[in-house]
Amino acid sequence: MTHAKPEWRETPADFKNAVERALGAAITGVTVVDGGYTNSAAFHLKLDDGRDIFCKADHPGATEFGRRSFHAEREVFQRLPLLAEFSPRYLGDLPHTSWPALFFEWIGDAVPLRWVPGTLSAVVERVARLHATRPVPFAEFAAKQDWSWLFANPVWLERFAASFEAPAEALGWFRAAEARLKKAEAPQTLKNDSLLHLDLRSDNILLSASRGPLLIDWPYVCAGPAAVELGFFAASIAGEGGPGIASVFAEYERIAARSFSRLERQSACAIVAGFLGRRFFLPPLADLPGLRRIQRAQFMPALEWMAEELGLGTRVPQLRQEIQA
Repeated sequence: MTHAKPEWRETPADFKNAVERALGAAITGVTVVDGGYTNSAAFHLKLDDGRDIFCKADHPGATEFGRRSFHAEREVFQRLPLLAEFSPRYLGDLPHTSWPALFFEWIGDAVPLRWVPGTLSAVVERVARLHATRPVPFAEFAAKQDWSWLFANPVWLERFAASFEAPAEALGWFRAAEARLKKAEAPQTLKNDSLLHLDLRSDNILLSASRGPLLIDWPYVCAGPAAVELGFFAASIAGEGGPGIASVFAEYERIAARSFSRLERQSACAIVAGFLGRRFFLPPLADLPGLRRIQRAQFMPALEWMAEELGLGTRVPQLRQEIQA
């Protein structure tokens, strides 16, 4: 799913020396940390004073997507110290010319994440607390109105419909729903009144035995509607074979002691399904080769959720088997 990450031996000597000066200790051991969508450098550093550090770095061979994400995340952690409650502790950065780096505490007691009831509740509780945090002056969420874009571009709409088992029937189904989809995804229907991570998925969660769920990879932080973030997160869980979207929403509402309105749910499901629907059938991205497969896995749960919330009937178009593989 990812490009190969750099080995420690590939880093320049002046970078290694700068890291040791920044951390105030000599490095005695290094392990490459795999995972994620990009080839950003990621290392577990062991220091001679007994500390363990996670080091994330940009580098000359990084993809453009990875480079943008790295620098966006650096700005986020420099401007939002309140994230310490929700993430591994940020320890500072190294402004190296060609290998700039970020340092975080190493979470050595992370355990595998499985979507069982107790774990889901713990993660949802952490997400609900994030959403309850008063948004700070920062970026604001802006819905893309992807359904409107698809309906306005007949060639792309035909390609989208061709992904389904019965393309003509699928196209008719979506055309019949067009007015409701456009209305539901309209930007004025939701308020940007929560602090969002905006990339919640299992590989961006560390389940620490001592600190509970911790969220990682924060380049997209913004003020936005909690229902939309929860919709994307729930679709990713369902796409992995975990609980359905309705179950995740019910658990969130129980823990957060809040209920989403019918309008919030309808807007969120249209935005989530539209975002995935506009993208899953496109050619693979060179920088993110596994992304389309993941979007396909999330799209069908999101589409079924949207059909239920908008009253579009129970006969939802089904993706072709070869598309889902």
